[in-house]
Amino acid sequence: MSSGSSRARATSATSSPEQEKIAELEASLKATIDGEEIPYRKPPPGDRDSEERDRRERLERVRNELTEEHLNPLYLRSTQVVHRETERLGARTTPSSTAA
Repeated sequence: MSSGSSRARATSATSSPEQEKIAELEASLKATIDGEEIPYRKPPPGDRDSEERDRRERLERVRNELTEEHLNPLYLRSTQVVHRETERLGARTTPSSTAA
């Protein structure tokens, strides 16, 4: 087994708790538009394709706010964990490490 695959498994396992939190949060978040709760993860097809431009824009704005407030901190933490563990395993993470 290559050390590359060992590193991939280690960083993947380390980020799993964060990924689970993200998935749980995406499944539980709801955007409220015109008093109606709309699931974050899967807005009804009618809303995505709605001819009501204003409603689509409001839905997008609310979803972006939910992402910024709730999900981005978890995405950042997950990336930081992978970065830290990659370095701990001895891999270089600077752009120069990819240069030939």
